Amino acid sequence: MYNVRKGWPSNAAIDEVLKADTGAVISDGMIVIVTDGKIKPASFTAAAQATDPMCAFVIGHEKVRGTYTGLMHQIVIEVDNAHYAADTYAANDALTAKDGKFAKASAGEKVLGRILQYDATSGLMRVMWHEAR
Repeated sequence: MYNVRKGWPSNAAIDEVLKADTGAVISDGMIVIVTDGKIKPASFTAAAQATDPMCAFVIGHEKVRGTYTGLMHQIVIEVDNAHYAADTYAANDALTAKDGKFAKASAGEKVLGRILQYDATSGLMRVMWHEAR
């Protein structure tokens, strides 16, 4: 489960309609990187921060055309544990992406957003997504 809580749709919304890269498996609620107009699951490392490509949060799939809609602007997203890596989390933790999911950012890694609220009991995490570049 994921739910865009604030920031879309709006006049300032930036979203893109893109196709999956060859062999890439994409699903709604996934964080993807965008290269040459194609997308694949995002995994960021500190070593590649200077050259990390743009990323998007996938919110839809058009099966006939084979395209995906990805949000690329500042939004608040609520996700369940299927959309983040297993770890211990707390409010204000910096997040990056690993295998298309939110994950705790290590020093030097690209930061996509921060945790606004985390409920370990329900598994729901509210994230302020602020980075698509």
